[in-house]
Amino acid sequence: MVSSIQASVSLLIAEDNLKAWLQTSEGVPLESITRQTILDLLDGQKIQIDDLVNLRIDKFLEMVAKPDDWEEEFPVAEGTPPIASEPGKFDWDESLQGIEEEGDELAAVDYREAKAVRTVEQGAILGKIVAPVPGTPGTDIHGNVIKVSASRSEVKISNGARIEEDGQTVVAEVTGRALFSRGKISVAEIFDVKGDVDFESGNINSTIDVVIRGSIQDLFKVNTNGSVTVGQAVQAAKIEAGGDVTVSGGILCRNKGSVRAGGSVMAKFCDEADIVAGQDILIAKEAINSRMFASKSVVSERAAIIGGEVYARNSVEIASIGSDACVPTIVGVGTHPAAARKAAQHAGELAAHAEQIQSLRAVVKKISPGSKLQDSQKEQLKALTDRLKELEQIVKAKKKEQQRDASEESPERQPYIRVLGRICQKCVLSIDDKEVRFFDEMKGPLRFEKRQIKHVTEFVAVNELTGSITTLNSHLIEPD
Repeated sequence: MVSSIQASVSLLIAEDNLKAWLQTSEGVPLESITRQTILDLLDGQKIQIDDLVNLRIDKFLEMVAKPDDWEEEFPVAEGTPPIASEPGKFDWDESLQGIEEEGDELAAVDYREAKAVRTVEQGAILGKIVAPVPGTPGTDIHGNVIKVSASRSEVKISNGARIEEDGQTVVAEVTGRALFSRGKISVAEIFDVKGDVDFESGNINSTIDVVIRGSIQDLFKVNTNGSVTVGQAVQAAKIEAGGDVTVSGGILCRNKGSVRAGGSVMAKFCDEADIVAGQDILIAKEAINSRMFASKSVVSERAAIIGGEVYARNSVEIASIGSDACVPTIVGVGTHPAAARKAAQHAGELAAHAEQIQSLRAVVKKISPGSKLQDSQKEQLKALTDRLKELEQIVKAKKKEQQRDASEESPERQPYIRVLGRICQKCVLSIDDKEVRFFDEMKGPLRFEKRQIKHVTEFVAVNELTGSITTLNSHLIEPD
């Protein structure tokens, strides 16, 4: 706020210039505060004086004369704030609304709307575009106009969809999966399997999204550049998808099948599953004796992880880890120890190459190019020069690989593990190259992370209810 003082009255002006207050102290002589004093104060700050401002000045003078009604800051002028424009939006048709709510467990995981599967027939009404609403400019207390950005429609029609003559209704041009993403409404063609993937359908190889109404049976394979949606369960089968994998039921690989996704993997539960996701892994109920690797996060505040190994670069948020039966369970976040060992190996190789390059340069320098060299010496010089160039190219390539690995393997933020319920005995938590083994149960809600305590990086547990911090006994992870 800006403060301007005249006589015994202060004028406070909000930083957005939409409001001003008169301020004075109790006990000041009434005769020192006059209408003209206030008008001069407002005029000095170029505040517009209208009937409402004059009325408020009168009320202020009345207040000053009545100590019982005293207000330290009295509003004297107020502008009109602008009303922001509203961009256009898209409303799904009633027949396509609420799809993300199917299945209470899956609906509990965020992303339901973004990942909802809406399959439509050609000619089906998808919904309507709602026109943008223009904003209204405002006026500050100085009489200046406050502009608003022009309203514009964020909705665009993309492949597989068209807009009707009314300019609002959007219709599917093809049979497929209706999507609304990044302001674009489209219908993507899908490979639609009405029942199970089994001996009748055979293995599936596709370049588009695959929707399977039933299950994927044992030992069958689904491979696509797009996403895979399974209406029931994934048995001991293999899925490789360039996009997301969404399973309404469970993933039961029985240590035979696997799921690989370039995007996220979502399922109700998994049992003896092998899952690798390029984005997130979301499990609604539980993960038992499964191996899960997520390039970003593993999330489900209702699920339990019992047995197996779970790793995510950014974070793991889960209800509980382990069980009363003390099943060994490993959960880790941050830079994976294997990646750290690979980085150390690269650093060692680069150091060795640098030493060789330095030695070769010294030898080449000793051989004077201006002196007469015998044929054998010329051959030796050429061999040394070629080897030097080869090593320099190797170092250049390894540095690029090192930079790429560091970018791909490093977490996007400070990694953490969040446990809402409890973590049981015989569980192991790791962050980067440090791990903690639990010999006693700890109850949540707890957030495990690394913190600097007395200039030492410690593995700590933060109680989210009390804020208390417990330093845990951690040690470096031993190489396999």
